[in-house]
Amino acid sequence: MDRISEQQRAAIIMTSDARLRAKLARAGFQARDVEVLERPKLIEMMIALTAEENESVTGAEAAATRTEFEETEDVDDAKGTVVAGMSLDERQFMLREREMEERRQHRLLEERRLEQEKVLKEKELLLKEKEMEFEREKSMSETKWKENPANKLKLWGTHCEIQSRVCL
Repeated sequence: MDRISEQQRAAIIMTSDARLRAKLARAGFQARDVEVLERPKLIEMMIALTAEENESVTGAEAAATRTEFEETEDVDDAKGTVVAGMSLDERQFMLREREMEERRQHRLLEERRLEQEKVLKEKELLLKEKEMEFEREKSMSETKWKENPANKLKLWGTHCEIQSRVCL
């Protein structure tokens, strides 16, 4: 449990249950599994996740990030908060949250695009089936019309009468 700073631990403990669940869901946990967990387990899982993320940052990356953040005092455009007064850990935490949110948004957009493609293909198939059915019915009605003796007489009537008299 000592793999994260006291500031990170305090920030996690002060976070509401709903926010902890949302963060864990964005991190890849199943939402229905996270919903049934009680607060101590949620906090424990979030601490473990934060520690895991902290381990992925190497010392060189942390030093480069620290000097970059110490040199600049700017405002986070996405949320409108001042970043200068925040500790490095808090800024990294915010950055990770933003990256997770962007990945989630990207996944949602991709899922929507795939769903739209699926609906479009289904509509195309339905349209082709209707066209084929229409052509089939049209062909059947033309065949019935041509095979009807009254219509044959209208079509070939005079020619058939002349031929039948000649042949007799």
